[in-house]
Amino acid sequence: MTFRRVFLAVSAATLAVGALSGCAVMDAVATKERERVFATHGDAAADEVVLPAFVPEDSTSIRMRTSTAGNGTAELVRFTTAQALPLPECEPGALQGDPPFDTTWWPADLPNDGLLCADWQLFERNGAVYGWTS
Repeated sequence: MTFRRVFLAVSAATLAVGALSGCAVMDAVATKERERVFATHGDAAADEVVLPAFVPEDSTSIRMRTSTAGNGTAELVRFTTAQALPLPECEPGALQGDPPFDTTWWPADLPNDGLLCADWQLFERNGAVYGWTS
């Protein structure tokens, strides 16, 4: 390959990467929400993310969506765990209100009852635990 072709290929790749990362930044700015995905509880800890206290250490497939507007207290979380519900930090109770965000990984219909964990509301669906606070 000639220098010119290499230069053009590298330039195009650089622009593509910049454009794709720019989309993620623009999405976060437009929606005022940030989404994070972790394979395990340990991966979140390694990334210095503090998960809610009720998320067990054996949790996997962790997804979080957090508000980037204001104080950042509105959140969604989804995880799987081998631990049986109810989790020790939670009490059974009626779920109140609606989750603060819409996202593709959140179930369309919510149960009436679930778990109340401090400011969080949780429920189980198809082997995964879903929760929100607002």
